Amino acid sequence: MRVIRVVVTVVLALGIGGVFGLAAGEDVRTLDDHTDLVRSVAFNPEGTLLASGSKDSTIKVWDVESGEVLATLAGHVGMVRSVLFSPDGTLLASAGADGAVRFWDVGSWAELLVLAHPDEVNSVAFSPDGALLVTACDDTRVRLWDVAAAEEVLSLSGHAGFVWSVAFSPDGQRVASGSEDGTARLWDVLTGQSLRTLVHQIDGQRVPVNTVAFSPDGAMLATGSDANVIELWTVSTGEKVRDEPLQGHQARIWSVAFSVDGAWLASGSEDAAAILWTASTGRKVHTLVGHGATVFSVAFSPDGRLLATGSADGTIRLWPVEPPPPAPAVLAWIPCTDEAEEYANVTTALGFEPDVTRTRNPDELALLLDGVVTLLIPEQETCSESGLADMGADCAEALLRFLDAGGTIVGMTYWRGAEDILRGAGILPGVDDALDATGDTLTVVAPDHPLARGVAASFTGRDGSTGFSGVSADANVVVEHGSGQPVVFVQQVGAGTVIML
Repeated sequence: MRVIRVVVTVVLALGIGGVFGLAAGEDVRTLDDHTDLVRSVAFNPEGTLLASGSKDSTIKVWDVESGEVLATLAGHVGMVRSVLFSPDGTLLASAGADGAVRFWDVGSWAELLVLAHPDEVNSVAFSPDGALLVTACDDTRVRLWDVAAAEEVLSLSGHAGFVWSVAFSPDGQRVASGSEDGTARLWDVLTGQSLRTLVHQIDGQRVPVNTVAFSPDGAMLATGSDANVIELWTVSTGEKVRDEPLQGHQARIWSVAFSVDGAWLASGSEDAAAILWTASTGRKVHTLVGHGATVFSVAFSPDGRLLATGSADGTIRLWPVEPPPPAPAVLAWIPCTDEAEEYANVTTALGFEPDVTRTRNPDELALLLDGVVTLLIPEQETCSESGLADMGADCAEALLRFLDAGGTIVGMTYWRGAEDILRGAGILPGVDDALDATGDTLTVVAPDHPLARGVAASFTGRDGSTGFSGVSADANVVVEHGSGQPVVFVQQVGAGTVIML
């Protein structure tokens, strides 16, 4: 029996009309009281208040539950470029084109003090303990301030252009900055030393870095630039997490933010859209459309259930957010040989549109179908133009009938059976049975079932887990994922070619 590799693709919670990322049955709310573009939005630590800074020179404080304006703070001259609550929720900091950083008392909303800068201030960030504030200025400097003393502690030089964005690492030991000079920098908070310079360029030309954000565990830094992409960097090494950036926006990116639990990454762009990405995989899950102009700012609520977006259309939108779907478990992949040419156009059959991104292996592509389906295929000249697997018309029609009936498929597999017929199966949510190409129910057995005691082999999954695959004595196909999911027993395939892991 000849054995070659297959695709085993896990499809998670896929249903007709379903949308990942947005909580079902909940409405997107619009807050509309500013008279000009909204440049910055931020939640307080409790998630009950939202602050917004605008080109109309005001800061507004909103009640998140009711959407009412609780306070309008005046004092800045020109655009308010950045707003942020202190970690203890007692202070609100704002930065403006007037070169001033202002502190406001939360509750009374009285202005407490002003930190003067020689040029426009674009961004502010508190240290995790609230003792320090870092500011980004048009004079190319990053400044650290003692909040209690209202004194400058350090002035960090190294950038050669406007500094657009700053962020504190979760442990408070580093500051990240993004600049017009096409770099992001990592700084030591105690010494002010520049630790790493992360260069952003296209065709050898540097592009401005408009936004930076640390992941909640401090391991990654996300940066958004004029190149319309998001880069993810390993903080400890300064290396890119992936060879290819996160692509999906059609214009420069102005804001990135991680959810508090680290599950989501959000981005806002000049293309008037925000995008939700799974932070661990970089998969684009959903594009949030509704604003009429640039999305300048994105911010997650502390509980991760809301995403606030501030736009040049003068409005703020509150988007309900669900936890992201689990990452697809890819057990194997199609070798890109002449034989794989017939595995084409599965997405056409199922009505999906793919996004293409590279994996950690430079010879492979991950094809993301609406953020739901993943196929891994080595990139070689012999690949079909689409690079997708074809399950065959009969299988596709059966799966579509199942979906139309309101079903949910959590897994799919393809193999070659007797008479060289390409077949497929969809694994149902309870993993109590499976659907094959004809729509018939297949059997699921446990690893110790007699049918699983035939020819067997272990393998290491893409996530490092150990899995099992085998063919029983009577030529039935048995597959188990290393995560402990039950074995799927695929019925008789005859004496033809059997594709295994």
